[in-house]
Amino acid sequence: MPQLRTAALPAVAGSAGRGLGRAKVVRCLAVARDVGDARMILSTHESHRAACALHARTGRSLTAAALVPSYGRDLVRQDREIGLAGLALSGARG
Repeated sequence: MPQLRTAALPAVAGSAGRGLGRAKVVRCLAVARDVGDARMILSTHESHRAACALHARTGRSLTAAALVPSYGRDLVRQDREIGLAGLALSGARG
């Protein structure tokens, strides 16, 4: 399964609460939907509280959680899935 990684698009210092993370996720979902993908799995670490909250708040279902070695320590990776068929997307904050 092809993967699109957004880690190369880091958060901008001082941008919390401005909807930039949501806009990035909405754009990735739109691209995936527009090329015909049926679903998307978004992964983040449990310690990234803002990302987890964004995914939960916008309807992504938690499908897996696993302890993974990362950044020199064990972290809990969370996978959240969303179906893309017929998905209405909005850049509005939520």
